[in-house]
Amino acid sequence: MITSSLSLFSQNATPTVEYIKIPIPVVKNIVVDLVKGDSAKAQLKLANSHISELEKKSETQDSMITSYVKLDQGNKEIIKGLERKVEILEGEFKSVSKELRKQKIKSKFTNVLGSTSILTLLVLFIVK
Repeated sequence: MITSSLSLFSQNATPTVEYIKIPIPVVKNIVVDLVKGDSAKAQLKLANSHISELEKKSETQDSMITSYVKLDQGNKEIIKGLERKVEILEGEFKSVSKELRKQKIKSKFTNVLGSTSILTLLVLFIVK
């Protein structure tokens, strides 16, 4: 604990205060300038925070655009794969259709030959 007197901490020589007289209109201009400066500082701080928020928003939008571009590329690959499947299935359909037509022709030919041969045999059987 400090138990010294107050006189130890006081100054022995006090400086003389000099006053400067400034005209009232100049003082008013100084006050207006100080207020404008404080206002400008507040506006600058607000503008800087607004700019940082816009930068964050822009970054978020850029990341969303990037993810949508990747999604679009994936969808395009899926569409290409499905188009290839459709082409393969159309080729298979054409070959199966040709084979079906051949089988129908063979079936008709077989039916006609079978009917003709049965009819011929019946006629031969009846004639004998």
